[in-house]
Amino acid sequence: MLRYMKKVINPERVRIEQYNQELEDAEKEIEAGNFYTVDEVKGNIRAILTEIG
Repeated sequence: MLRYMKKVINPERVRIEQYNQELEDAEKEIEAGNFYTVDEVKGNIRAILTEIG
């Protein structure tokens, strides 16, 4: 996520090889189960908002 945010905040041109590598890395993370569903994210947001509330 931090890597993504750095690119959004400070966009730079990316070589096609780097782009493809990042896609492959992301696919491996998804296959390994390292992701959140929309429902999980919504639940996490609700929990945080309840805590600071």
